[in-house]
Amino acid sequence: MDLAVLQRTFITSFDAFELRMLEISDLSSIKGLDPGDLSWCQGEWLFPRGREAAFIEKWFQERLDGKGFRAGIFKGKVLVGIVGLSMKAPSMHDADMSYAMDSCYRHQGIMTKACREIIHFGFIRLHLKMIRIMADVDNQPSCALAERLGFKKEALISQAYQATESKRDAFLYVLTRAETN
Repeated sequence: MDLAVLQRTFITSFDAFELRMLEISDLSSIKGLDPGDLSWCQGEWLFPRGREAAFIEKWFQERLDGKGFRAGIFKGKVLVGIVGLSMKAPSMHDADMSYAMDSCYRHQGIMTKACREIIHFGFIRLHLKMIRIMADVDNQPSCALAERLGFKKEALISQAYQATESKRDAFLYVLTRAETN
Protein backbone atom coordinates (compact mmCIF):
# COMPACT_ATOMS: atom_id res chain seq x y z
CA MET A 1 0.00 0.00 0.00
CA ASP A 2 1.44 3.39 -0.90
CA LEU A 3 1.94 6.27 1.51
CA ALA A 4 -0.90 8.38 0.06
CA VAL A 5 -3.44 5.61 0.72
CA LEU A 6 -2.11 5.00 4.23
CA GLN A 7 -2.30 8.65 5.10
CA ARG A 8 -5.96 8.97 4.17
CA THR A 9 -6.70 6.31 6.80
CA PHE A 10 -4.41 7.67 9.54
CA ILE A 11 -6.52 9.49 12.09
CA THR A 12 -6.17 9.02 15.83
CA SER A 13 -7.32 10.76 18.98
CA PHE A 14 -5.77 11.19 22.41
CA ASP A 15 -7.11 13.13 25.35
CA ALA A 16 -9.13 16.01 23.80
CA PHE A 17 -6.98 16.11 20.66
CA GLU A 18 -7.18 14.66 17.16
CA LEU A 19 -4.15 13.93 15.00
CA ARG A 20 -4.98 13.99 11.28
CA MET A 21 -3.34 14.72 7.94
CA LEU A 22 -3.19 18.37 6.97
CA GLU A 23 -5.18 19.22 3.87
CA ILE A 24 -5.43 22.34 1.71
CA SER A 25 -8.71 23.07 3.51
CA ASP A 26 -6.70 23.58 6.75
CA LEU A 27 -5.17 26.80 5.41
CA SER A 28 -7.60 28.96 7.38
CA SER A 29 -6.60 27.15 10.61
CA ILE A 30 -2.94 27.98 10.02
CA LYS A 31 -3.69 31.58 9.05
CA GLY A 32 -5.66 31.90 12.30
CA LEU A 33 -2.59 31.37 14.47
CA ASP A 34 -0.98 34.30 16.22
CA PRO A 35 2.58 35.38 15.38
CA GLY A 36 5.03 33.21 17.31
CA ASP A 37 2.75 30.20 17.33
CA LEU A 38 4.16 27.19 15.49
CA SER A 39 7.57 28.76 15.82
CA TRP A 40 11.03 27.27 15.76
CA CYS A 41 13.72 28.24 18.22
CA GLN A 42 14.36 31.97 18.58
CA GLY A 43 10.66 32.69 17.90
CA GLU A 44 11.00 32.32 14.15
CA TRP A 45 7.81 31.50 12.31
CA LEU A 46 7.59 27.97 10.90
CA PHE A 47 7.12 29.49 7.44
CA PRO A 48 7.10 33.11 6.27
CA ARG A 49 3.87 35.02 6.92
CA GLY A 50 1.78 35.11 3.77
CA ARG A 51 3.34 31.85 2.51
CA GLU A 52 1.10 29.46 4.42
CA ALA A 53 -0.66 28.21 1.28
CA ALA A 54 2.64 27.48 -0.48
CA PHE A 55 3.81 25.39 2.46
CA ILE A 56 0.59 23.39 2.71
CA GLU A 57 0.69 22.79 -1.06
CA LYS A 58 4.33 21.64 -0.74
CA TRP A 59 3.40 19.27 2.10
CA PHE A 60 0.40 17.99 0.15
CA GLN A 61 2.58 17.32 -2.92
CA GLU A 62 5.18 15.60 -0.72
CA ARG A 63 2.41 13.31 0.51
CA LEU A 64 1.15 12.60 -3.02
CA ASP A 65 4.73 11.79 -4.08
CA GLY A 66 5.02 9.33 -1.18
CA LYS A 67 7.86 11.32 0.38
CA GLY A 68 6.23 12.24 3.66
CA PHE A 69 3.37 14.02 5.35
CA ARG A 70 2.41 16.58 7.96
CA ALA A 71 -0.34 15.91 10.47
CA GLY A 72 -2.15 18.60 12.36
CA ILE A 73 -2.88 18.33 16.06
CA PHE A 74 -6.38 19.71 16.53
CA LYS A 75 -8.38 20.57 19.62
CA GLY A 76 -11.84 20.68 18.13
CA LYS A 77 -11.38 22.83 15.04
CA VAL A 78 -8.36 24.67 16.44
CA LEU A 79 -4.94 23.72 15.06
CA VAL A 80 -2.48 23.59 17.96
CA GLY A 81 0.51 21.84 16.40
CA ILE A 82 2.06 20.13 13.41
CA VAL A 83 4.16 16.96 13.30
CA GLY A 84 5.36 15.00 10.30
CA LEU A 85 7.84 12.77 8.55
CA SER A 86 9.86 13.48 5.39
CA MET A 87 11.71 10.91 3.29
CA LYS A 88 14.15 11.61 0.49
CA ALA A 89 12.56 8.85 -1.60
CA PRO A 90 9.55 6.58 -1.04
CA SER A 91 11.77 3.48 -1.25
CA MET A 92 14.07 4.63 1.56
CA HIS A 93 13.52 3.26 5.03
CA ASP A 94 14.49 6.34 7.01
CA ALA A 95 12.78 9.68 7.62
CA ASP A 96 13.24 13.05 9.26
CA MET A 97 10.67 14.04 11.86
CA SER A 98 9.70 17.66 12.43
CA TYR A 99 7.25 19.30 14.80
CA ALA A 100 6.03 22.68 15.98
CA MET A 101 3.55 23.58 18.71
CA ASP A 102 1.35 26.59 19.39
CA SER A 103 2.93 28.38 22.34
CA CYS A 104 -0.34 28.25 24.31
CA TYR A 105 -0.26 24.44 24.34
CA ARG A 106 3.39 23.75 25.07
CA HIS A 107 4.62 21.88 28.17
CA GLN A 108 1.43 19.80 28.50
CA GLY A 109 2.67 16.52 26.98
CA ILE A 110 0.56 16.96 23.84
CA MET A 111 3.48 16.94 21.41
CA THR A 112 5.05 13.95 23.16
CA LYS A 113 1.85 11.94 22.60
CA ALA A 114 1.50 13.12 18.99
CA CYS A 115 5.15 12.28 18.20
CA ARG A 116 4.75 8.81 19.72
CA GLU A 117 1.80 8.21 17.38
CA ILE A 118 3.83 9.39 14.37
CA ILE A 119 6.83 7.24 15.38
CA HIS A 120 4.58 4.19 15.73
CA PHE A 121 2.97 4.95 12.37
CA GLY A 122 6.40 5.34 10.74
CA PHE A 123 7.88 2.14 12.10
CA ILE A 124 4.80 -0.10 11.87
CA ARG A 125 2.79 1.17 8.89
CA LEU A 126 5.58 2.67 6.74
CA HIS A 127 8.19 0.04 7.73
CA LEU A 128 10.82 2.67 8.49
CA LYS A 129 14.05 1.51 10.09
CA MET A 130 15.26 4.88 11.35
CA ILE A 131 13.81 8.30 12.23
CA ARG A 132 15.96 11.42 12.72
CA ILE A 133 15.29 14.74 14.45
CA MET A 134 17.38 17.89 13.94
CA ALA A 135 16.90 20.16 16.98
CA ASP A 136 18.36 23.65 17.29
CA VAL A 137 21.06 23.55 19.99
CA ASP A 138 19.37 26.46 21.78
CA ASN A 139 15.91 24.89 21.74
CA GLN A 140 16.01 23.01 25.04
CA PRO A 141 12.35 21.90 24.89
CA SER A 142 12.89 20.33 21.46
CA CYS A 143 16.05 18.56 22.59
CA ALA A 144 14.29 17.33 25.72
CA LEU A 145 11.38 16.04 23.63
CA ALA A 146 13.72 14.05 21.37
CA GLU A 147 15.38 12.49 24.41
CA ARG A 148 12.04 11.80 26.13
CA LEU A 149 10.94 9.94 22.98
CA GLY A 150 14.03 7.70 23.21
CA PHE A 151 16.13 9.33 20.49
CA LYS A 152 19.90 9.24 20.97
CA LYS A 153 22.00 12.34 20.36
CA GLU A 154 24.37 11.36 17.54
CA ALA A 155 26.10 14.57 16.47
CA LEU A 156 26.35 18.34 16.51
CA ILE A 157 25.82 19.67 12.99
CA SER A 158 27.35 23.12 12.50
CA GLN A 159 25.28 25.55 10.45
CA ALA A 160 22.61 22.86 9.96
CA TYR A 161 19.93 25.18 8.65
CA GLN A 162 19.33 28.74 7.56
CA ALA A 163 17.33 30.79 10.03
CA THR A 164 16.01 34.25 9.26
CA GLU A 165 19.20 36.08 10.15
CA SER A 166 21.90 33.43 10.42
CA LYS A 167 22.84 29.81 10.05
CA ARG A 168 21.98 27.76 13.12
CA ASP A 169 23.65 24.73 14.70
CA ALA A 170 21.58 21.65 15.50
CA PHE A 171 21.86 18.37 17.32
CA LEU A 172 21.11 15.25 15.29
CA TYR A 173 18.99 12.71 17.18
CA VAL A 174 18.34 9.18 15.89
CA LEU A 175 15.87 6.44 16.83
CA THR A 176 15.91 3.03 15.16
CA ARG A 177 13.04 0.60 14.93
CA ALA A 178 15.12 -1.99 16.80
CA GLU A 179 15.39 0.41 19.77
CA THR A 180 11.61 0.62 20.05
CA ASN A 181 11.01 -3.14 20.31
